[in-house]
Amino acid sequence: MSPKARGLVRKIYPHAYLFEASKHALRQGKNNEKGSFYNFLASMLFVTFALEAYLNYVGKQKLSTWDEIERKLSPKEKLELLCEITSYAPNFGQKPYQTFNDMFKFRNLVVHAKPEEMQIDEIELHPDGSPKKLPKSKWLEICNLNTAESYLRDAESIVKDLDKTFNISIGTLITETTWFWEDDSDNENE
Repeated sequence: MSPKARGLVRKIYPHAYLFEASKHALRQGKNNEKGSFYNFLASMLFVTFALEAYLNYVGKQKLSTWDEIERKLSPKEKLELLCEITSYAPNFGQKPYQTFNDMFKFRNLVVHAKPEEMQIDEIELHPDGSPKKLPKSKWLEICNLNTAESYLRDAESIVKDLDKTFNISIGTLITETTWFWEDDSDNENE
């Protein structure tokens, strides 16, 4: 019979899984040109989800009222509130924080996307009659390898900076293969 552990608590850090999903999608897009747009789209969305999940992780540690207020706040308001309680003022005019606003504008464009019609007065055609370049909506224009790499790089830089600012005791870019356990055996009811 296998030995058994009792009274353990597994801690799950959603932001870590979401960062890994973003990295995985970015690698897939870089390694396979066919369908790469969809991988870059996934990477860019997952990294914004990761960054907001990280802010929720920190908020829950730093504010006892976080569960009551977090759904009422935008990601930027969450960041501003957390920075206010530590008297930290990130510079939103330069990287990596400059990218923060761009990331969430992109996410909102995709999450709230609606069908669009674009009037085309004239378009160049390939010899086979297919259009050379079709107009794209804003979020389609943004979605590419360079932007996906920038979002991931800057989001990781923001998290590392905030880890120091908020004095987070564990590394927050934990991969899914890393496990943290707390022994809760003193609380057994048996």
